[in-house]
Amino acid sequence: MYAYIFALLFALLLYAFDLAAAHHILAAVTSIAWLYASKAPANVPAAVVAELQQRLDAEKAKCTELENLIAQQKIKQADLLEKRTALQRLREQNRERMENYISEIASKERQIEEVKEKLLAATNDHNAKIEEGKYLRAKLNAHPE
Repeated sequence: MYAYIFALLFALLLYAFDLAAAHHILAAVTSIAWLYASKAPANVPAAVVAELQQRLDAEKAKCTELENLIAQQKIKQADLLEKRTALQRLREQNRERMENYISEIASKERQIEEVKEKLLAATNDHNAKIEEGKYLRAKLNAHPE
């Protein structure tokens, strides 16, 4: 244990001079300390050690399973984000199309109104000429010269 403390102090000293070297030394010392601490004392029965190892293995399997689930969820999230982006793009395109259709319909309606006005003016002019022709015919019939 004193060696661990000494190595830790040495790593902190190196930390002041070289961050990368201190990091590696600290990682190595920590690994050695964990290895030392993970060894079962001599008075612990082998069955207990085996049971604890099984529990540890089960926990590691659960962690691996959870990591796989997290990876799958990240993939699904990325897929959903991509689909959401595509959907937003489609909505924007549809909105632009609808605006274009609405402006085209409004333009066609204005053209139809203009044609109606011209047709009404032409009809009124034609009716006026017919009335004028009737008037002239009646005048001609009234004064046959």
